[in-house]
Amino acid sequence: MRIAIHQEFKESTVSPSPSRFCFLLSLLFAALPMLAADVLFPTPLHVTRRINDSISGSTTTVEQYCYGNRVVTVRGPVTTIADYDKGEITEINRDAATYSVSRFDQIAKALHPKAVATPAIASNARRNWELRPLGRTAALSARSTDIFEADRDDADVKRHVRIGVDSSVALSKDALDVLTGSAFPGSPKDEDAAIANAARGRAAKAGAYALPVEQLFQFEAEGQRAEYRDVVLRVGQEVPPADAVAIPAGATLVESRLIATKRMIDAIDRLPLDGLKKNP
Repeated sequence: MRIAIHQEFKESTVSPSPSRFCFLLSLLFAALPMLAADVLFPTPLHVTRRINDSISGSTTTVEQYCYGNRVVTVRGPVTTIADYDKGEITEINRDAATYSVSRFDQIAKALHPKAVATPAIASNARRNWELRPLGRTAALSARSTDIFEADRDDADVKRHVRIGVDSSVALSKDALDVLTGSAFPGSPKDEDAAIANAARGRAAKAGAYALPVEQLFQFEAEGQRAEYRDVVLRVGQEVPPADAVAIPAGATLVESRLIATKRMIDAIDRLPLDGLKKNP
C-alpha cells in the first residue's frame, strides 16, 4: 500500500489536485490500521527480570526492551537484538568486541535441526493444564495481581507451574508468544499453554493478554528435581540506551555462537568413527 501511494506521487509531474490529494490521504489512513496491527509492541515496554536456573545454579538479571517489532535483551556484556521486521537476530558481545547477525531460519534450524523451519507455531490447545487461582498468595513479584498454579503427571516427568500476571499491562497474543519464547524462531513448550491460559482475558483491555511477571517451573524425574524461576522486578516504558544497541567501533563480525556450535556438532557427526581402529 505504501509503495503504491509513493509511486502515485512520483509519477505526477505537478502538484496533485485537492481532490486527488484527499483521495491519496484516505488511502494512507485506511492502511494505517493494517500497519498498526502488525506492530508487536505499539507502546514501549521495559522489563527487568531476575532469572534463576537450578540446573546451572545461576541467577541473572536481564533488561528487556520491547518496542515496535524489536526486542532488545541486555544480559551483562551481551546484547541480543531480535528484529521481527527483518527476521534476524544481532548479538553484540562488548567484552569480546564481537558481533554476529543471524537469520531467523538459521536460528530455527540450529535449535530444531529435525523440524521444518517455518514460522508456524504448534497449537497449545491439546495440552491440558488445570489452573488453580490463588489470588496473590506468596507472590514472588510485586507486580503480580493474579497467581495460578497447575500440576501435571506425564509418563516420565512430574511438572508444576506457578504463574503470576499483571493485568494492568495488555499484550497481543503475538507479543505474549515473543516474551515467552514460543514465537518463531523458537517453539512452544508445554508450559507456554499454561501461561497463555493464565494471561488470557485478565488484561485491562478486552481480548488482550496480561503480562506474565512470575514464572516458576518445577520438574521431577527419576528422583531428580529441577526448577526455573523468572520474576519481573520492574516494568517501565523506556527504550534501550543508544549504546546498548550500537555495534562498538572496531568490533569484529563473527559467526553466531549457536550456529557455530551446530556446525561443529554436524562436523563431529560426519566423522567416520566406524572406520577407526584401536591402537594395538
